[in-house]
Amino acid sequence: MTGHENVLEIHAERKRQVFIPAAKPLRSTRDLRPEKRSIGPSTPIKTFVENVFIPRHVELKSAAGRAHYHSILKYILTPECVEQMFSAYGTQRSSVRKSRTDWPYLDNVKLRDLTEDRVRQLISYALSEGYSPQTLKHIRNVIGSIVKLAERERVFKRGNPICNVNLPALSRRGCHELTRQQAKTILKLLRYPEREVALLTMSTGLGVQDICALRWKDVNLTTIAVHEDGRQIPARSFVVTKLSSHQAHGPVQRMPDKYVAISETLAAALIQLRQRRRSEDPDGFLITAPDSDSQSQITLKSLRLTSVSKELDMPWLSWHVLRRAHQAFIEELRIVLTDELTLSAFVEAFA
Repeated sequence: MTGHENVLEIHAERKRQVFIPAAKPLRSTRDLRPEKRSIGPSTPIKTFVENVFIPRHVELKSAAGRAHYHSILKYILTPECVEQMFSAYGTQRSSVRKSRTDWPYLDNVKLRDLTEDRVRQLISYALSEGYSPQTLKHIRNVIGSIVKLAERERVFKRGNPICNVNLPALSRRGCHELTRQQAKTILKLLRYPEREVALLTMSTGLGVQDICALRWKDVNLTTIAVHEDGRQIPARSFVVTKLSSHQAHGPVQRMPDKYVAISETLAAALIQLRQRRRSEDPDGFLITAPDSDSQSQITLKSLRLTSVSKELDMPWLSWHVLRRAHQAFIEELRIVLTDELTLSAFVEAFA
């Protein structure tokens, strides 16, 4: 067989072979879910929120963020509909709210028909019902978030309708400031664990949640730096570790540790607390629920200031007020120190 005939034979053999297409990759478990109906400008807002906004935006938020959307969406869509949407994701039920026949819900409004006038109508109605400017702001912002996602999905092509919807001015209540004498009185009336939490938040300026999350291994009560879990904790200090969940599409990341200095007196109080509570486990929490084992972390909801606020006639007393007192005390001490230095310089200059 000549070379030319050999080439022809190979070509003929290739023609006789049956073409077998490449196997398609298996669909993932996520792809096996029922196909959602197509989304477009004529899609009702209720459908867009359920099929796109909640799974692609709300579910990527923290637990607090999801609870926020769960609550505010009940002013935009019928509450029963919102409860049904969130139940599919195992989200805990938020505050009870029933539908009203006179409320201008946006369930059946199509995306293309969402205009400034409709948003303004909803905001105006909520205002007439006595809702606070802060709630109105949340309602407007959630509508804005829905529209932003619709724009990214290319099903909303006009400007965001919330841009020209004005809100009433926020009326801020006067801030109550504690005096040092009031702080001392409050600490005398409080009992464990509220007393220790109040002392720590006023002494350090940390939030109650950060204080409740502190473990003994995070605290260095000695006069020299120590190494714990690969960290060096300075003398008379404790370290606050926080986790960040801002990157919705990435893993939860650890934020830089925050080191807080504690005074010698506060360190002595913490040593007494450890001895009194018999907390020998370094993984144990500084603040635990009364009469429970050392691993039981107390929660913010279980901390009460009600009895003290009534006894002292301070209905405005809160953990936020106690925390804010830290900065006020520092400012007060700074002014006293500045006055002393100024007076000293003045006396020396004219002596």
